[in-house]
Amino acid sequence: MDETKLSFRQKRILAIIAGKSFSRSEINSALAQIYPVSKITLLRDLNFLVNLGLIKKDGAGNSVRYLPRQ
Repeated sequence: MDETKLSFRQKRILAIIAGKSFSRSEINSALAQIYPVSKITLLRDLNFLVNLGLIKKDGAGNSVRYLPRQ
């Protein structure tokens, strides 16, 4: 995967998720300290990273967790 196609925000999301699973709100809180983003933009980025196979989505609804692909 050519990581130059990822935005700064998407690279930060990958760095946040590295090694541990996080909920969307936990990712948003960590990301907001550096790069505030709307809920829909974060969801779009997370789905993009899932579709690329860079992260995994576990669960459904409010209990969804995102974790690094191993």
